[in-house]
Amino acid sequence: MAYCNAGDIQSLIKWATFTNSSKITITELVNFINDADVFIDSKLERIYSTPITHMDDIEILKFISARLAASEVAQVLVLQASGQIPPVVKQWNDTAMERLGRIIDYTINLPNTSRIQSNKGFYSYTADENNDCEPKWTMSGDEW
Repeated sequence: MAYCNAGDIQSLIKWATFTNSSKITITELVNFINDADVFIDSKLERIYSTPITHMDDIEILKFISARLAASEVAQVLVLQASGQIPPVVKQWNDTAMERLGRIIDYTINLPNTSRIQSNKGFYSYTADENNDCEPKWTMSGDEW
């Protein structure tokens, strides 16, 4: 299930109409959406079970997916017309990446999606819950 749809892209890119015979067809538009969703999942897969399937969480990702896809589509349309890329297109990408970063750093939570439990990372001797083993090394006072 895609995080956004062609209508979401159309609502952002008002200067073009997407049909089966437009410069960028509906099928191509769906491919841009899929690319955006794959990118989102590649960033979230380290912390969440992907793809995200809960509708409330998809609503959070819809903003990101629509803007990433719309940014790519708009760039193609503008370059085909040999024009200048409007500043709003860069803003779509920037705001989408900023919001994705906030999900990655847990500022924005996807409350209905399972987080990945990871045993990767650093291990500390003092992290042992049993604390019943003694260190195998000793240091004298002047070694500090």
